[in-house]
Amino acid sequence: MAPAAFVGAPAAAAAAAASASQLSSAASTLSPLGASALTTAPTRAASVARRPLTHTLRQPSSGVVFGQPPSAGGRPSRVLMWFHSDLRTADNAALAAASDRASVPGGVFVPFVATSKASTPDFLSAVVRLRDEMTAAGTSLVVRAASSSSVGETLLGLVRQYNIQQVVFNHSEMAAPTRVEATVVQQLADAGVDVEAFWSNTLYAPLKEKKSLPGFVDAVAKLTAQPPTQAPSHLPQSPQGAAGVSPVPASVNAQAAAAVLRKAQASLASTRPGRILAVKAALELGVISPRMVAEQLRSMVAKGGKPARAAGALMSELVWRSYVASSVARAEVRTAVGV
Repeated sequence: MAPAAFVGAPAAAAAAAASASQLSSAASTLSPLGASALTTAPTRAASVARRPLTHTLRQPSSGVVFGQPPSAGGRPSRVLMWFHSDLRTADNAALAAASDRASVPGGVFVPFVATSKASTPDFLSAVVRLRDEMTAAGTSLVVRAASSSSVGETLLGLVRQYNIQQVVFNHSEMAAPTRVEATVVQQLADAGVDVEAFWSNTLYAPLKEKKSLPGFVDAVAKLTAQPPTQAPSHLPQSPQGAAGVSPVPASVNAQAAAAVLRKAQASLASTRPGRILAVKAALELGVISPRMVAEQLRSMVAKGGKPARAAGALMSELVWRSYVASSVARAEVRTAVGV
């Protein structure tokens, strides 16, 4: 399991507010992005866009009829959760939505992650760690072997098998996974499968208008990053036998992923130049979220356990990742914001 500070620890809003001004001051002092403040405004609703649903449901070209979403006014209850760039249960809005929608009579919950020959040992270790967390919450993780070019077909196979009404996932921050995301979203849309995406992998969701880096920094200086959410204590049981035979070698365990988390934890309390790299490794693996890092930084600054300037530099890295996520081209899909 993750260190206590990263298991969706719900730092009190009062503590976050008390430390926000210190952290904002740090960012304005040394931030390479030149932010004057990172967390000051009470709301971001007016500044965040709700992406439109630009694809419509239609009969799949293959002639195979997939499970269709409920009629207007209803909500899907047969849901597949695609772990895309978020190998964690804490602070995972897509997972929370899938669990909630499937927790009704007749609901189906299929949590899915793909591995491939290109998967790194740390990634496989994180998959095992995620599987352990899912098991502890009462469900099974469906792990399938699929390359970046075949993950869409693998998802469609599960949609057919379990008559899935909706696929949910979290948008990736970075360019390479976003290209995979765009291909998969298009494949699902072409097959008539409803898709919804969330923003759990960024500190801030994309703004309504595309902005340059300085403009983005100025805009988010007026926003407040929401605190992370806890890992669910219980998840709906996935269909019997859904997990099947895992493509993860039996020799792989969660130790490598735990080591990445420990390094990130130590880096948050450090002022050494390499601290950001260790935190980035955990973020890119998806075992922690930017909001989890930000909340921990605020807590440490409030307690006087970390120099505010060092915390400001790490916050600038989180803002940079949000800017990249806002700038890369991605498939348009109904997207939940304000999560």
